Amino acid sequence: MIIAAVMPLPALASCFICDEVVELDATSAACFTTEAEAYLTAAKSSERKIAEVDLSQCAGGSVDATRGLDSFTKLPSPDGAAPVASQARMVYMLDQQSITCLSRILSEAAPEFNPTAVIDLVEDCD
Repeated sequence: MIIAAVMPLPALASCFICDEVVELDATSAACFTTEAEAYLTAAKSSERKIAEVDLSQCAGGSVDATRGLDSFTKLPSPDGAAPVASQARMVYMLDQQSITCLSRILSEAAPEFNPTAVIDLVEDCD
């Protein structure tokens, strides 16, 4: 039926480039909370209703903030030295609903925020 073809898709299905999982430490969570309104405004004003959430400014710009494939797991060097720990990803693509939900989750968890939180925006933002 033609009517079924024009019915709206669920919110996350309409954003094929949006991230579904966000990993935050205490610094990036505080930064997101501070800048959440700006991210939401950017998403509302964009054509696709999404915004780039760049948390690298919170780390003083020292973190590689490029999007794309994450680095492969670091293997030990031939001399047996331990691999260098990878930096957390600092740039995400989020839609309005995800920005609002992440803000709510962080404000509810503020006093006892887990410093290595992994937030699944699909499961946690029903």
